[in-house]
Amino acid sequence: MKHLLLITAMLLGMTLTASASDEKANGPLWTCEMHFKAKAGGFQVLVGHFSLKGKGKLSCVSIFGETETHNIKLKMKSKPLALRIALGKYKLYGTSANIALFTNDPRDLEGKYRLAYAQVSAGLGAGAYTAVQVGFPNNNLSISTQLTRGLGFAAGLSTMELEILD
Repeated sequence: MKHLLLITAMLLGMTLTASASDEKANGPLWTCEMHFKAKAGGFQVLVGHFSLKGKGKLSCVSIFGETETHNIKLKMKSKPLALRIALGKYKLYGTSANIALFTNDPRDLEGKYRLAYAQVSAGLGAGAYTAVQVGFPNNNLSISTQLTRGLGFAAGLSTMELEILD
């Protein structure tokens, strides 16, 4: 059901974007990019503990050319029982593209995201995640790639929290 709502919102958002006029409208106004550094670590094979903490910058532009930049904090902390296999300790250097539908302000990107991800590092490595935030009235999609440094592996489903600091 959530997938159907997200697809409907995206299609409606594209329609509203295509028909936007010079006056400010309420609709899918922002596309954003996020650059971040984070540390991740722990041990979890369905049961255990794994966490990620980091900081970065969120830069957004509206369909009307307005720009905003914010400092952000990312946090992911596992529940004792989770659909995740993870072990090790590593650092991530990442970038992501965000599409925000029905968002009048980049601050609406703040909150909890459901994500599917995989990261691996043996000295150097790579990672990626896809995250969605579905709520009324806005829907956000984030796709990220990361460079990892350290020794570890993580893959699974989780919840990530994005906090805007300024």
